[in-house]
Amino acid sequence: MRLLIDLRAFYTEHRLCGVLKSGIDGGVIRLACECGASIVRPVDADEPQPAPESPPSGLAADVAKTIAFSQKMRGAAQKVRAESRATRERARQFIQANCERHSSATARHGAATD
Repeated sequence: MRLLIDLRAFYTEHRLCGVLKSGIDGGVIRLACECGASIVRPVDADEPQPAPESPPSGLAADVAKTIAFSQKMRGAAQKVRAESRATRERARQFIQANCERHSSATARHGAATD
């Protein structure tokens, strides 16, 4: 809850300065204003979030969507890494098995021609 309070306060203070730039980098949310001010806050998924009394709007809605998207992408990236490891292992086993067969066949062929 503190994260949203801090972000809303920054937004309220700097919304008239000009364009606010935002982003999530790793586990932190960054907001920067054209006037040079910025805020960086960690995203703590373990922090309990009370049920909203009404659907979030404005900056709070954007932040909530960005956090949800970031968590979804993080989960997808973990799944891809796990699938990639499994695929590399299957490829290694396939190559190893085929190399052993090729070596055995070559050795048999060489012994037959001697």
